[in-house]
This record gives sequence, C-alpha cells and structure tokens, in this order.
Amino acid sequence: MESKLFPGLQTFFQEAGEAACYALCIAKIAEKITGKAIEPLEALLSGIEHKLIYYNWGSPEDPDNFYVSDAEKFLTLLAGRRATVIKTDNANYRAGPNEYIVERWERPTAKTVYSHFRLPYWDSLRDSQTVKNGKLASLRVFKVT
Repeated sequence: MESKLFPGLQTFFQEAGEAACYALCIAKIAEKITGKAIEPLEALLSGIEHKLIYYNWGSPEDPDNFYVSDAEKFLTLLAGRRATVIKTDNANYRAGPNEYIVERWERPTAKTVYSHFRLPYWDSLRDSQTVKNGKLASLRVFKVT
C-alpha cells in the first residue's frame, strides 16, 4: 500500500481547511448516494488527479487552490452515477427526487467577500462565521441519474 503521508501533507490539510468546502460537500453527497463512507483525503486527491479540482502543489498560497473545476464529473467520479448541476439564486428552491442542494453563503467585508459552501444538513466547519454573519447567496442543485 502506498503511503498517503506525503511531504507537505500538513500544508495540504491547512489549505483544504480554508478552501475545500465545495469539494467536501460533493463528497458528502456521494456518501449519501452510495451509502458508503468516503475518505476526505482520498476524495480530494482523486479530484486533483483527475483534474476536476485545481491544486497548485508548488504554491499553497494560490487563491485558486481547491477550486472545483467540474462539479458534475467530480460527483460522478465519487458516486459512480451520472450527475448534473445547475446554479440558482432562488433560496426557496426545494430538492426534487434524486436532487441534492449545496448552499453558497457570502459575508462581505471592507476588503473582500468571503464565501462558504455547506449542505442544508451538514457543514465542514464547526462554526462558520460566513454562515453566522452572512447570507445565503445561491444554491447548486445536483441531479443524479
């Protein structure tokens, strides 16, 4: 078995803690679909390997690290079922059959706008300041077939 204890692992986890919320939400949806636990590190590394998640190994400060470039293919990869996704600004949208919602929250400050993705029933952060002090900005609606 190949070791997953690679050089820079702590830096990778630090960056994931700051920016991998959307990818982790997709992994959580895949768990719900498959009924099987998904190892977060494996999911992130697989997404990066398949070029569905951007990660610049040479620059942990890259602001695009953990950007999910193809959410549909990432969920399809993890869940083994075809997925599509749409964005809606309708905060009242209710999921239909085989649909899963990811919320995108925003919290503007004088210098920037912070954003955070979470599921209605799960959050990768214990106490998100963006959710606590921000507003629901949009939804990503995944449909699985």
